Amino acid sequence: MPVDPLLALGLIRGATALLGAVIVAFALKAYWRARRRGLLYFTLGVGTVTVGFAIEGVAFELLGLPLATVSAIEAVFTLVAFGLLVFSLFARERVSAAGPPS
Repeated sequence: MPVDPLLALGLIRGATALLGAVIVAFALKAYWRARRRGLLYFTLGVGTVTVGFAIEGVAFELLGLPLATVSAIEAVFTLVAFGLLVFSLFARERVSAAGPPS
């Protein structure tokens, strides 16, 4: 029995967006515990790429925008997200007089 490629793509996209949301939730939880600036930027970066990915699917499937347009939209989100991820690697932490958070 052949599998409908659009159905398969939709299921894969849904699973990818769900996994991105799970990563954001865990990263946000880690940020709230550790209060590390790098974790905040990491969370924002993964969240941005996940939102861009979701927007691309919605814009193409539901709004009927051309593939080139939705690809450009996702590319902008990905560019911003990668910038945040790189910044998260170099974010300097403020250490209070009491020392780093425990």
